[in-house]
Amino acid sequence: MKILGFRRARVEDARRVFAILNEVASEIPLVLDTPERGQAIRAVVESCCQHGPSWITLDETGRIVGFLLGKMTTSDLVQMEFAGLELVYGGMTTGQRGHGAFANLLAQAKALGLPLRAVVKHGNKSRMGQRLERQQFVRTASLRPNEDTFVWTPPPTC
Repeated sequence: MKILGFRRARVEDARRVFAILNEVASEIPLVLDTPERGQAIRAVVESCCQHGPSWITLDETGRIVGFLLGKMTTSDLVQMEFAGLELVYGGMTTGQRGHGAFANLLAQAKALGLPLRAVVKHGNKSRMGQRLERQQFVRTASLRPNEDTFVWTPPPTC
């Protein structure tokens, strides 16, 4: 199927976004093996879809086939030295990979002109760290030994 377009996620998209997240969970890796864990991640998905900014990718039938979930953060939070958009989770259905759609989702986030941050676990099987670096994200020090943090800073405006 061909990608039709992108749009901001809405709370009513959360069910489908969670289904795709469940499909790609082992690649992230994200453990959803208990009802409690599933419920906690579902709440994150719903919050990001409702309050965002978050985006979805649509195929030619209008079906959601990918997503990028974001949440605004400020340096006012305890132990938070980052202010901008935290990219929480992102993924594409298996059939939609390799066509540049995820890069387009990242472009939507970059268009906000805010610093972006993503945390990638070392066990990630989708080469997400490399994908982010190709999109001008810079690997920075991480708080945990089993993950890498990537930050994108918007170019200065004249």
